[in-house]
Amino acid sequence: MNMRRRNIGKKRPVRKPKQAPWSTKQQLVIGGVCFFVIALILAAVYYGSRIERMQITDIEVIGGITIPHSEIESTVRDQLQGTFFLLVPRTFSLLYPKSEIQEAVQYIDRVKQVRVERNGLQKIIIAFEEHIPVGLWCGVAEQCYFLERNGLAFGEAPTLDGTAFIRFIDGGVEPANGVIGFNADFMRDHLNLSELFVRELDLYVATIEKQAEHDVDYTFTTGGSVKFSQTADLETSFNNLLTVLQSDDFVHLSDGSFDYIDLRFGDKVFVNEKVVATSTTETATSSDAAGE
Repeated sequence: MNMRRRNIGKKRPVRKPKQAPWSTKQQLVIGGVCFFVIALILAAVYYGSRIERMQITDIEVIGGITIPHSEIESTVRDQLQGTFFLLVPRTFSLLYPKSEIQEAVQYIDRVKQVRVERNGLQKIIIAFEEHIPVGLWCGVAEQCYFLERNGLAFGEAPTLDGTAFIRFIDGGVEPANGVIGFNADFMRDHLNLSELFVRELDLYVATIEKQAEHDVDYTFTTGGSVKFSQTADLETSFNNLLTVLQSDDFVHLSDGSFDYIDLRFGDKVFVNEKVVATSTTETATSSDAAGE
């Protein structure tokens, strides 16, 4: 006997009737509603972002020494011009272009660090620090960049006359913006030595030039120069120079009226005096010059 198995307890799936597609009229109604909602949102954003009491109107600039605050403020106001997506003004305090303002101010020569903060709904504060120049890094082509105390070059320097800044030169190395031209120890030691020349001898340094691997030449506004070796202690070399210039034989040169003085050989100091017709070189020992 053939017996068929019957599925007891299982229901066959019931097909749902297909929904009729929306009519053209319904589609138009839905499209109109969506358009109205979007238009309403855009209108709310447009007019809401233009509420007067929510616009940036006041800019306060804090910090800096040589950079005019008016230059910073002008840069900030340029970044607040226009709108986002032709809809929201860039002065809208809840969406103002903070990062763009910071980047634009940072791009100004001599600006070191920038902080942008909002104070209330109508005011932003720009606090910045600037690089403080202590000298110039100059090359053969006479292009110079400002030097910070740590040796960092920043900002192309205009043509400067006089001795407002000491010119640092590194042989055939051409200066470049944003790089370390001289290490911090070199800058510290030679700036301190330059101050010693002013304080002890009333001589003003015009240029400091690295010559060979260890040699450094100082040139003064009087035209004379002094040669140092970085392998020797600079303060000791300077004391040797003082000993020579305070001696009877060379005291007349203490005003800087020499061609060059060579301090690269320990207590042996070579002095070349300025002579109109001829030039003579004399050698002095620092201890002998002091009468010891």
